[in-house]
Amino acid sequence: MLEKEVIIFIHALAAVTGMGTAIFLQIHAGLNLTREVRARDQRLYAVGHRVIMLSLGALILSGLAFLIYYAINSPETLGNEKIYGKSLMVIILIINGLFINNAIQETLKKQIGKGLFEGMPFKKIRIYFYNGTISFVFWALIFVLGTFRTLNNLLSLEIYIAAIVGILIISGGISHILALYELRRQNKQKTQTLEMRKQV
Repeated sequence: MLEKEVIIFIHALAAVTGMGTAIFLQIHAGLNLTREVRARDQRLYAVGHRVIMLSLGALILSGLAFLIYYAINSPETLGNEKIYGKSLMVIILIINGLFINNAIQETLKKQIGKGLFEGMPFKKIRIYFYNGTISFVFWALIFVLGTFRTLNNLLSLEIYIAAIVGILIISGGISHILALYELRRQNKQKTQTLEMRKQV
């Protein structure tokens, strides 16, 4: 039983750390959307990204440890399709995390001294909002699925897949709206700046 408790502890710690870091970074970005990006912001996001990827790695390893433990001690538990639903969500977060590493970190370096989305085309802003929405939603779902045992054997894998596809589609719509709002905010800010210059 000690082995199981250790695995549960690592799994829970990884979920809490990953979700907490992802939410913190998104709140930080939201609160500082209108000011210039500073070098320390880029460093903060770089550290946060490493924490998230380490948390995902710990989730994967502890998840594999769970599978091995149950295969040996309780094979019938492997019939719980929540395990495979969570695994799909972790895969999505890994792909999302790799995107952050390859694209957002480089963009942050270029935006130092400018607004977070200043000068970016609509499509790129939408992609970044999509990335953030997916990160927030799936980390929260993984945490909820891991916390509440009442969800065990409650839903089929097909429902999990349908829910994941639905979330990805809805996240796309939310990202589109947020990107439109951001562009309108930037245009309004530019108009106000021009009017102030005319008055000087």
